[in-house]
Amino acid sequence: MRLGEDRGYVLAPPRPHVPVACSCAFVFWPSCAVAFLEARIVDPDVCLRYAVIAICLGAIMALLLVHFRKKMAALVVCSILFGIALGLSQAVMLQTQWESIGEEDGHSHAGRAVSDGESSTYGKRVTVRLSETGGAKGLVVVSYASDADVLRGDWVHWTGDLERVDWLEDSYSWQEGHVAASNARVIDASPPSGLIGVLRLVRNRAIGALQGPDDEHALLQALACGYRGPFKSTDVYAGYQSCGVAHMVAVSGAHLVIVTGLFAAGFKLVRMPRKLSVAALISIMLAYLVLSGLPVSAIRATVMSSIGILALFGRRRPSSLNALGIGVFAILCSDPLTAASASFALSALSTFGIVMFAPLFDHWTRALWGPAGSSFLEPFALTCAASLPTQLYSCSLFQLLPIASPLCNVVLAPLFPLACGASLFAGLLSAARLPCADAVLGIALLSARFMNGIVGAISEVPYAAVPFTIDTMAAIIVSALVCGCTWLAWDKYVKARVAVAGAVLMFYFAASSPAVLGDAIVMLDVGQGDSFIVASQGETLLIDTGNQDKKLLGQIAHLRIAHIDNVLITHGDDDHCGSLDAIEQTVDVDRVLLASDALTCASESCEALVAQSRRAADEVVGLDYGDYFRVGSFTMKVIWPHRFVDDGGNADSVCLLAEYDGDGDGRTDFTALFTGDAESEQVGELIENGDVGKIDLLKVGHHGSKNATTKEEMETLNPAIAFIGVGKGNRYGHPSGETLSVLEGVGAEVFRSDRDGEVACRLSTDAVRIERIR
Repeated sequence: MRLGEDRGYVLAPPRPHVPVACSCAFVFWPSCAVAFLEARIVDPDVCLRYAVIAICLGAIMALLLVHFRKKMAALVVCSILFGIALGLSQAVMLQTQWESIGEEDGHSHAGRAVSDGESSTYGKRVTVRLSETGGAKGLVVVSYASDADVLRGDWVHWTGDLERVDWLEDSYSWQEGHVAASNARVIDASPPSGLIGVLRLVRNRAIGALQGPDDEHALLQALACGYRGPFKSTDVYAGYQSCGVAHMVAVSGAHLVIVTGLFAAGFKLVRMPRKLSVAALISIMLAYLVLSGLPVSAIRATVMSSIGILALFGRRRPSSLNALGIGVFAILCSDPLTAASASFALSALSTFGIVMFAPLFDHWTRALWGPAGSSFLEPFALTCAASLPTQLYSCSLFQLLPIASPLCNVVLAPLFPLACGASLFAGLLSAARLPCADAVLGIALLSARFMNGIVGAISEVPYAAVPFTIDTMAAIIVSALVCGCTWLAWDKYVKARVAVAGAVLMFYFAASSPAVLGDAIVMLDVGQGDSFIVASQGETLLIDTGNQDKKLLGQIAHLRIAHIDNVLITHGDDDHCGSLDAIEQTVDVDRVLLASDALTCASESCEALVAQSRRAADEVVGLDYGDYFRVGSFTMKVIWPHRFVDDGGNADSVCLLAEYDGDGDGRTDFTALFTGDAESEQVGELIENGDVGKIDLLKVGHHGSKNATTKEEMETLNPAIAFIGVGKGNRYGHPSGETLSVLEGVGAEVFRSDRDGEVACRLSTDAVRIERIR
């Protein structure tokens, strides 16, 4: 018995020290990232001047510190200043590429695809590294509407406009290194030649061999080939996100680090010899590299995974941490843009967590469950160690806290290596056209079927995942503090059972805490789409969801909403209901409300909407003209449609009149009209029928299109406040100048989600207050 075990305490293993290479790498990296990100608004000549100053200053300070025998301080200072110089140099290179781009319309362009073509809201898109005869280079996002199947590594030729990215308005493109965007009128993709062409052929055959009609085939394509498009379009993908295991189907370092970690844990469990285990893991990584098409992220992942293998099978963690530091230096120096990459951050931090903290979490696991359960729960310890430095950062990226992630990783631990390994070998065997491929594929499909079933079941557990938002910089700072405190308190006794129970209770109560909105109408910023919240007395109605899951979940988390009584979908357009599945996976929803005719309408959009609604809630309720329901102090009246005339399209949008009685005296204190995508023709009928008169707040129909309203209608409604849900720089030109002029003509104060973001209209018995939330 070890000291302290008789009192329920666990004595931690020896605390590792952080070696010089690792310390320097983890100050070099953020210095490079911050310098690059901040240089977005700086003139390239100024960036270059500052980069030279940083190099000279770093050399001078290093010499001075070495002279005074402060070698460690010299290394840290040099790392910081050289990181700044590298980040600024990358910014100059990117700006030079931007300036080389010509904006002629209708010209032919060519380049190599650096990503697979994926479906987006407005068709398909692929990222291409431009290779123009005039010398223009850089990453271009090409949107196309054809059925062309573009894979990573293909040579892409297209005809269309080429428009420079406005980095002042689009910080994401700067972070990703995109210099231009293009809408392709004609596009053609051809396989590359040479070794890359052979690898492309192998990958293409593997993708074809793993293709099939069900979700399991799509999962295997994602696992083995990093080909995620088909799987991301399935219903089960949202379950992987809410269970915190979406990394299993991502082409990222975090994916491969955890994959190899689980394989290593399995090899240890069956007592495979160390040399054979290392050889098997290297083979798996090489197979994944080939079948994924050699993306930069997978190459970086291989470096990180190799370091993880060194930690898991080596005897000295400082060596692994030194290797991690050297690997970070090498990757950033070869591609400084990586410093701002989220996938690289998750990869490096996951590796750091495994190398540094896996022995500690493994020891706690043994103390909690004893030797009998420690081998089975090793994936739990591995997941916790990888999550310690990454979970909050991941929340800042995806606006989601997957509470069920450790449990799901444990349950999937026996199946995931089997499905991943079998799909890899099935893909390779199929590419080689060997007859045994079908048998291996059968094993992979069986494993994938069990995986999908388990993920689906766990994702249905209440609060398996909750919306959670945190600023990225705050997430990094808090994560660093948590890791630092864990390291400083390493050799202290920890009452593991109490700590785990406390963490579970904390997350549960945080997830189930009620909304604190008060009485309010909130316009959410979901891009080119609609989403509004009506909240009163602890009850919540969500009107439409938009189709950008991350934006919606982030704002719901920011408002601390964990339960929604009703979700009303005005009609079946994707920009009004596309994120309904994301809501279902993360927020407890009582019921979904639709127009009654939508339940029997035979149009494709109505059938899809009804199916989506039945997945989102146990109860789906049809609303007819004249129906009403309450949301706290609000009475919500259905005033349109009388019947479907547009197969569930814009003209059939459910329109609600919200009447607010804050003091309960039976008199309406405030009125709001929600119109979905209904336009002036429908609003005119509402006025003519006497269903609506003067109102206080108008949700402008169809994102403020030119047909949204007329001067006569606005003079009758005379709203004081107008909300317009619209995406920044949308291709439809919403909101139109005509509609804005009409609203301004009646004195309405206009708030647009593209310009004003998330806006709340807070109500009380004696005041109406407009607040820009963020």
